[in-house]
This record gives sequence, C-alpha cells and structure tokens, in this order.
Amino acid sequence: MGDTSSKYRLEKIPEYLSDVGKQLPVDPVWVERLERRERKIVENPEHHGYPMRGRNHCKWAAGVGPYYVVYEIKKDSTAWTIRFLAFYKP
Repeated sequence: MGDTSSKYRLEKIPEYLSDVGKQLPVDPVWVERLERRERKIVENPEHHGYPMRGRNHCKWAAGVGPYYVVYEIKKDSTAWTIRFLAFYKP
C-alpha cells in the first residue's frame, strides 16, 4: 500500500468505541469497511471527509455505508491528532 507513515496521530475516544460496538453489525465485511475508512481518514483527513456545519462546525464526517464517522483534526505543539468522536446512523 505504499508509505504507511503519517503525520497524523490517531485517537479513538471511549464513546466512539462504544458507538461502534453498539451499532456496527457483527459482520466481517462491515468491520473491514470501517477499518478501511479509518485508514483513509488518517492518510488524508481533509480529502476523505467533509466539514460539518452548525453546532459541529469544527468537526468532520465521513460515510461508511449508511453510517457516519465523526472526527476532529487538532494540532498541538508536537503533532496533528485525528480524534474519532462518534459513529452513528441517521
């Protein structure tokens, strides 16, 4: 797949992991789709998602079938962090 290094650090908050556990079907195909989307987001978060509006205007969303992954991109003094915040089906 090429270079696996990324300038982004990945963080999944407990609420995100809980959302995934509750909502994602127990099916290897869906698990692979989610993992593939997470990898793509980490590689280039602004290309593989779209900026949200309204109250969530500083967050990003990317689709995984009928579900959405909500994440934010933060910069601190040492690195960029992608924090996965929520996983839901509207």
